[in-house]
Amino acid sequence: MATVSEQNLRDLLGIALELNGASDLIVAKTLGYVEGIQDTRREVEREAERTDEKEAE
Repeated sequence: MATVSEQNLRDLLGIALELNGASDLIVAKTLGYVEGIQDTRREVEREAERTDEKEAE
């Protein structure tokens, strides 16, 4: 099964928004919001890994 990268998903979201008539500002704000969510998810995953490593010690 093929996977889609986060960047590709953001690109597709931007295209979909533009095709549906969203302004450049709305597209930029939405993509910024999505990027923030992804950054937060990555931070949580890293923290969980660190916690697991500490518990394993």
